[in-house]
Amino acid sequence: MGAGASLPANMQWIESNQGFIAVKEALGLAGKDQKNKLCYHDGDEMVILKKFMEMDRNGDGQLDLKEFMRKNKEHTDRKHPHDEFLYRFFGIIETNDERAVGIDPLVFFVCLHAFLVQDEDSQVSFCFHMFDSDHNRVLDQVEFAQLCRLAQPQMTDAEIAAQLDAVDAGNKDQVLDLDEVMGKKHRLTFQKLLWPVLRTADDLREKLGGEEYWQRRRHALKRAKKMRPNFEKGDLVGLFHDNLSPEDKQQMGLADEASEWTRYDDPATGHAYWCNNITGISTWEEPEHYQAYHGGANDEVDHGVYV
Repeated sequence: MGAGASLPANMQWIESNQGFIAVKEALGLAGKDQKNKLCYHDGDEMVILKKFMEMDRNGDGQLDLKEFMRKNKEHTDRKHPHDEFLYRFFGIIETNDERAVGIDPLVFFVCLHAFLVQDEDSQVSFCFHMFDSDHNRVLDQVEFAQLCRLAQPQMTDAEIAAQLDAVDAGNKDQVLDLDEVMGKKHRLTFQKLLWPVLRTADDLREKLGGEEYWQRRRHALKRAKKMRPNFEKGDLVGLFHDNLSPEDKQQMGLADEASEWTRYDDPATGHAYWCNNITGISTWEEPEHYQAYHGGANDEVDHGVYV
């Protein structure tokens, strides 16, 4: 039986969303893995959605962020600036203002699983994309400072500058790409830097479903990485958007597929690349329909922001 049978009328629309269905299958919440006890226990598909409904006190199908934080505050590190983290956390799927006043159950479900089901390396990568606000695949000095202060508000400007200088040990260009952040030399440094964020993830897992639920999701995702083509990194946000139908996008108020992309010039090589404004995924190949939507090959290039 699908989740829609147990959802209130104003939430049943998510059950036919193709992105939602793809994410559920990757998490063992639909399809063949429902017969695998390591991936699925009866009722798992409703665990997170029930939590959403418990917090949605007025039953309008939208969860106010303040309400979410009040519900979960005692389970999070009190020194952690919850507001900023959760605005950015849920905003990773939003296409407009990341400080939207309400979160729908679809965004809630996908974002929670994209962050909480992953290991610490994947969570560091997730945080990197949260703060790469201009989607140019690097953290500049301002973005890096925002990341540091989110995790450790007590850090001074001098400490942040020293941390950036230590990690940017290669070309000293004062920006960090994901390879520098996730490299063997500095990966543990970032895990320690983001410890309050990772601690928040541990606390949220305990509150929202319990560790056994998340263990089953990790087991299912590990299987999905092996069985699904082009899904080795387990990018649930990307999987969600890749599977949205035109009807799904229209219902969610998302832009046309071609308009989701912005073209940039790589500062190191001068070559053009395209970044998806929703998922943060970038590619050297021009996306299909991009020229038709943006007016041809000679359209003005958005060079992004570089330091």
